[in-house]
Amino acid sequence: MESSRILFLQIVYFLIGFLFTDVTITFQEHQGDDSFRVRSKVYTAIENYLAIDSSERASRLKAKTTKGNGAVALSLDDYKEITDEFQGIKVKWYLKKQLPSVQTISWNTARDGGRRSYQLTFNSRYSSIIVESYVPFVFEEGKKIKK
Repeated sequence: MESSRILFLQIVYFLIGFLFTDVTITFQEHQGDDSFRVRSKVYTAIENYLAIDSSERASRLKAKTTKGNGAVALSLDDYKEITDEFQGIKVKWYLKKQLPSVQTISWNTARDGGRRSYQLTFNSRYSSIIVESYVPFVFEEGKKIKK
């Protein structure tokens, strides 16, 4: 009786571990404290990378004009998700926006629209590939794209 209970618990723990194995990494838009925040280069690189073919991969986009030539650039809209694949591994990017809890008036436009972050979600068994290869790949590819 006890051995069947132990076997049952082992199966349950295995299934729970199998079903809930996603890892999420958050990349904040701004670095620093509230009084002086600088836009993160990593966030900008991710935004540029995800803009590639985003019109084919996302259901909702936002448009803005680029500096210099005034062309229109598309990017992922707030609260939307886009999938990507790297070496056969599927990952999900989610653009999250946290609105300020208290309405404030500020000359700092970085604070006015809330805090944005990209969340990268993937299966934990691919953690080393994602952290050591995919994230640097996204950063390098995104840096090559100037908006």
